[in-house]
Amino acid sequence: MTPRDRIVAAIRHEETDYVPYVISIDPEVVQRLTEHYGSEDWRARIQGFVQGAGVQWRDEELGEGRWSDSFGVIWEDAPGPGAWHSVEVPLKEPTLEGYDPRGLRVPRSVGRGRTRAHAGGVQRAA
Repeated sequence: MTPRDRIVAAIRHEETDYVPYVISIDPEVVQRLTEHYGSEDWRARIQGFVQGAGVQWRDEELGEGRWSDSFGVIWEDAPGPGAWHSVEVPLKEPTLEGYDPRGLRVPRSVGRGRTRAHAGGVQRAA
């Protein structure tokens, strides 16, 4: 299976050869693992499976290292390069009760250009 086939099958609740996963590793932990193994060769064994489809990652800058995305999640920069975490999410409970998706902001670029694959917060053309 290709990574795309694996993701589509998982979304459809079909069996895959292995479960697609995403591992976000804090930059400090990356440094410690690299020191432990003596090189960055360990990174080749990790393959993330995140696909983006026109979602504006940093939709609105809120100041003080915070921003919101198209889904209304509030994010905050964390210590270290390329590190961040969510501080407020629209769905506080595992239910859609009271959630209004009409508030989502869909960027004008949806459907244009190439699909982008996200790996550790870095966008790379798929």
